[in-house]
Amino acid sequence: GVGLPCIFKKWMGIQHVDLNGNCLFFEDENDLKDLILLLYNDRNKLMQMKNVAEEKGLREFSYYEIAKRAIEE
Repeated sequence: GVGLPCIFKKWMGIQHVDLNGNCLFFEDENDLKDLILLLYNDRNKLMQMKNVAEEKGLREFSYYEIAKRAIEE
């Protein structure tokens, strides 16, 4: 909700945080290390994730926007 790219541990029900590119998922510690290194070494990938997080994440995960949607329903 703050417009930052993220890496999350993968578990059932977490997929809703993926807005087509704002985050990556890992299953074990080795995957986490690899994903961190990927983003460290690939600035373009990191910036793409950041753009999606800013464009979609701020709107989708804002408490204000969530409350507004809940009231409208």
